[in-house]
Amino acid sequence: MGGVSETRRKAAELRALATIEHWSQDQLAQQLAEGCDVSPLAAHRLANGWGVQQVADRLNELRNTDRNITKTMVSEWENGRTRPRPEAIDLLCRLYQTRPDRLGFGGDYSDTASGSISPARGRQEPPPAGVEAHGHEGLMMELDEILHRLGGTLNKETADSAVTHLERRAANYDALFRTGTSGNVMIDVARDLRDTHEVLEGDHTPEIQRRLLEVMARLSGMLGIGLLHMGDIRAADKWLNMAELAAERNENRDLRGWVTARQALVPLYYGNRRDALDLATKALNLTGRNSKTAAAARAEIIRSRVLAQTPGQQNAALAAADHARHIHAELSGPDATDGIIGLTATQLAGHLGEIYTHAGRPDEAFAQQTIVLDRVTGTSPEGCLEPDGCLDVTLTRLQRGLGYIKSHEPEEACREMTEAVLSIPAICCTPMIRREIRNVAGVVPSSARTTSSYRDLTDAMSGLHETGRSLT
Repeated sequence: MGGVSETRRKAAELRALATIEHWSQDQLAQQLAEGCDVSPLAAHRLANGWGVQQVADRLNELRNTDRNITKTMVSEWENGRTRPRPEAIDLLCRLYQTRPDRLGFGGDYSDTASGSISPARGRQEPPPAGVEAHGHEGLMMELDEILHRLGGTLNKETADSAVTHLERRAANYDALFRTGTSGNVMIDVARDLRDTHEVLEGDHTPEIQRRLLEVMARLSGMLGIGLLHMGDIRAADKWLNMAELAAERNENRDLRGWVTARQALVPLYYGNRRDALDLATKALNLTGRNSKTAAAARAEIIRSRVLAQTPGQQNAALAAADHARHIHAELSGPDATDGIIGLTATQLAGHLGEIYTHAGRPDEAFAQQTIVLDRVTGTSPEGCLEPDGCLDVTLTRLQRGLGYIKSHEPEEACREMTEAVLSIPAICCTPMIRREIRNVAGVVPSSARTTSSYRDLTDAMSGLHETGRSLT
């Protein structure tokens, strides 16, 4: 180790002297070869202040292919144990911007005078006033080392600070979506996503890059869910796909499961049960069926929702719902309270209310729906990406109406659905919501379609279509 340290010290001194005396790179390399007793190839590396690994990395960049040149190979070339192939010699010449003979590969048969690269040592300029030559060289060596360390530390800390800030921003969006309209908050999400992309374009450690990709997946997923709830299915699908790409590069299976479970909502809300089931099952496989995470709970409860709407699959749906409830019972912290990265009790109740309705368990459905309606009435609703706080409560009221129909109480069903229609602002009346309203209203039995409660429902729906034209 002492020999290596001494070589580095001498190399730093000669680099400082080369700066003062304006030596060329080849002149510096010759002095390093003589003064440090190293090969010409190693001398050119020392002249640049690079480590062996840095040389291997730079050569691979010049190749513009997979990393086929290793640190060991460079070390063996420098020590003379092996000779590089002709194409590698060409790369070395390009890297050091010199000729093969000056790297130790071949001889120089040009005229000695014209070919000499020895520096003119007799024309040294004096060091700055008050500083002896040796002291100046030592100072330059120290400054070079300090500059290298400061640069590395500051770059690392700046990247870490930026990522920490973005992670904190992404973690706070659950609260922001519950206190502001989705449209306004999503503008902030888009801005944070742009900032994340700008940071990601830099040169970072694998750990920093992994954290940035997770932030990118979370933010892209938020945009996808928000756009879905706002009725733009094509844009939602694109952003959820972007979230999937970022999650795949992150190589975090739980994150991929979170994104895939969110993707399953697109076909679920728009009537393609087969695709929804495939995505929900894929999400559960990614997280692990025995995993005790929020992503696993969300994947299982969405899978249960799809099964509940599939003829002959009600028992499977109930089993999946029980599994989701079991997972959720073991969650804590943000996993159980954050409506974006986790699964809240109110969100779970909304899912269960629909599942029990389709599975023919009206009492259990009513109890879960009451949890949702009691929580949101007169307050900001819990949950994420609900445009103006209307999505969960509207869907819950519609499912309660469907439950009344199944329990042979059509007039009560009409009153519940009328309340849902009249309560939802026009901006929140997306194609998905209108589709659900039409579906539930369509199963009101003909015997109840002469009642005043049914006429109230159709009147409310007529007004809904008038105010909702801009969203179709």
